[in-house]
Amino acid sequence: MLIHGPIVVEAVMFVCKIIAETGRIKKFDVDLYFALTEKVVVHDDGRLTVGLLDGTEVECLIE
Repeated sequence: MLIHGPIVVEAVMFVCKIIAETGRIKKFDVDLYFALTEKVVVHDDGRLTVGLLDGTEVECLIE
């Protein structure tokens, strides 16, 4: 299940707000990553699909 439409806009706005308020991630938490992530699919066109353990899939564009 990929997230599309208004949910994507809200998610992007949420992430942008977090980055603006806190800055970029300074330390990567490997344990948190593996606790949440099942898989990451890298597509030829610069997209990533991140599959979370709860079944959620989030599509990201690499810029």
